[in-house]
Amino acid sequence: MKYIILISILCMVTLFGCTSTGTIETAGDLVTDGSNIDSISSNSKLTDFYGKPSVILFGGTFCSHCKSAIPVFKEKIYDVYSQEINIWINVVDKGTFDIESIPQGYNPNLVFNDITNTKCDYVPSWIVLDETGKVVTSSCGGEKELSDMLKTIEDLI
Repeated sequence: MKYIILISILCMVTLFGCTSTGTIETAGDLVTDGSNIDSISSNSKLTDFYGKPSVILFGGTFCSHCKSAIPVFKEKIYDVYSQEINIWINVVDKGTFDIESIPQGYNPNLVFNDITNTKCDYVPSWIVLDETGKVVTSSCGGEKELSDMLKTIEDLI
């Protein structure tokens, strides 16, 4: 029964995304010194993710699909890979999700459109970067499934 509920949530998130509230804006200049930090924060630059594969999830606390996806993301991605990859949830409406263990917050330096060079006005969305900061795969709204993210992470580590 638990498995059926999990699959149902993943299908809903995959099929439907939430429109952002317009808070996804242009990031501006990114630091290019290649420095790596131990803890990603709301002040981090894209280059702070260098050194390890990274996942950036974009969500909003106004989005029911995001709220449903966060516990699944924690179980399937964060709990399994948090020691091997950088993980950040960029909360586009500047709120916080109820799961405190995952690094999250609003970071204006991390903008889906700027990182991927594609327009995306939907959440949940995500990006997987390799250890050099190159985009390996991304998903705007429900474009791709969590299994795509998992496969990419496995290929990178």
